[in-house]
This record gives sequence, C-alpha cells and structure tokens, in this order.
Amino acid sequence: MSTPSSYKLSIEIILPKTLVEGNIFKVTYRVRNISGVLFPGGVVAVLVSWPNIGPSLLVNHPIPIKSLQPDEQLEFSKDEKAATSGMTIFTHPGATFKANDGVPIELYLVDGRKLVPGQLIGGTRARSHEEVSQAQAVWIAALALVALVIFQIIDWLLRYYLHF
Repeated sequence: MSTPSSYKLSIEIILPKTLVEGNIFKVTYRVRNISGVLFPGGVVAVLVSWPNIGPSLLVNHPIPIKSLQPDEQLEFSKDEKAATSGMTIFTHPGATFKANDGVPIELYLVDGRKLVPGQLIGGTRARSHEEVSQAQAVWIAALALVALVIFQIIDWLLRYYLHF
C-alpha cells in the first residue's frame, strides 16, 4: 500500500458553555481519522488565547494521537484555566503537523471544512466574579419579589374571607 500525500484528521473541541475567570475547566479534544488509510500516529496542537489580554498570553495544547484506523476517533482531555473574563478561544496555530512517518497532517472541522492557520476551532466565555455576583443578586431579588407577591395575595385572601 502506498503512502498518502497527507493524512486527514477532523478535530472537535468540547468546552463548557460558560465558566468563571480564574477557575479551572476541562477541555476535551475529539480527533477522528477521516482518511481512508491507517493513520500512524503523531502530534497536532491547538493554540489557546484570551483576546482581552492581547497577544501576550498564548498557550499551546499538544494533542498526542495514537495510531488510528479509518473513521476511528480518540479523545484527549486537558485542564485549562480561564485567564480573564471574556472569550477563551482555541485556534489552529499555523504550524505544519506531520505524522510519525513524516507525512503532513491536514486538519478539518467536523463539518468537513479544512482548517487554515489562525482559524477559530472553538471558544467559550468566562464570566468575571462581579458578573456572577450580579446574576446571583438578580435571582435573589426576583425570588424576593415572587415571595412578596405571594404574601400579598395571601393577605388579600385572608382579609376577604375573614371579613365575611
């Protein structure tokens, strides 16, 4: 069997919908061999960044991939910390990845679009501690209002039925 000109892998990132700045969260990478041939293994990477901070903080997540049969997938999880409130984004770092046999690896999104350097793969929003406190305060105020309305209705009913 001849060696392909490149291996094709799809990548998907599973993230929490929201998180809190400074808290650790789990990132799960799901990689699938979408080539019609055995993938011999290798390493790809995803770049993690926080646009609110600017280009000063970039984290590289290497993803080791074992040998994969066609259409076989693997999951790799890593813990990360939301460095700041706002978006935490995951992008293609622009590096050329090669399989263990030296053949280039092409990365695709699960919808079949080929990834290009710098392209967004996934993202999630981190809330600040102030946002979390404000949201809790709104819920407490809403519950207090509901309780007040219920007590007012009970008061009206008691006055009405005790009056007759």
